[in-house]
Amino acid sequence: MAQNASGERRDFRGWLRHAFAVPTSRPLSDADRELLRRMAEFLLKRRLGEAAVMALETCRPLNHIGSQALIFLKPFVHLVFKKKDDFDRFAELLEDRQTIGRLIGILEERLVEGEKPEKTAR
Repeated sequence: MAQNASGERRDFRGWLRHAFAVPTSRPLSDADRELLRRMAEFLLKRRLGEAAVMALETCRPLNHIGSQALIFLKPFVHLVFKKKDDFDRFAELLEDRQTIGRLIGILEERLVEGEKPEKTAR
């Protein structure tokens, strides 16, 4: 057992148990759910639903890296996100490990239902 600066003993196993802990998922707000729904609509409108599900499932372990890559690609994503705040929020949502699963769930639900993407007003 090691001692810290104040002389207290630290339990190495206790430290190691929490060293790689992932914070629990926080509940999504209505605005977050709407943002994920719009992202799903964007993909479905272009008939990329199945491909998106496959790509998201494959990349699920790398979601945090993907959120950082979105920041890098920010100048090019204005095609998908009309509002700057939506893009920033989506990048933040991807830092949560559960977000990819939620987006996949929305896509799969719509694909199973066989719904066509909603028409959006321009």
